[in-house]
Amino acid sequence: MAVKGVRGVVVNIGGDICVKGDWSETVDIANPRDAAEKAWPIARIALRNQAVATRRDYRRGMDIAGRHYSPHY
Repeated sequence: MAVKGVRGVVVNIGGDICVKGDWSETVDIANPRDAAEKAWPIARIALRNQAVATRRDYRRGMDIAGRHYSPHY
C-alpha cells in the first residue's frame, strides 16, 4: 500500500484471503463436504478491509479404521 498508485491489494494464499485498501473482492464458499472439487457455492461473501481463512483437512489426509487423520494436526 506504500507504493504510489496502489489503492488496494488482495492476497490469496491457498484459501486464506486478505483484502486491504480501496478494493473489494467477492468470495464464493462451497460446501466443504461436497465430493466435487469445484462444487457450486452455497454462500458468497464480499470482503473489504477484511480477511477470511479456510481449513481443508477434510480433503487431505487419510481414513484409518473409520477415523480421519490429517497432515495439519
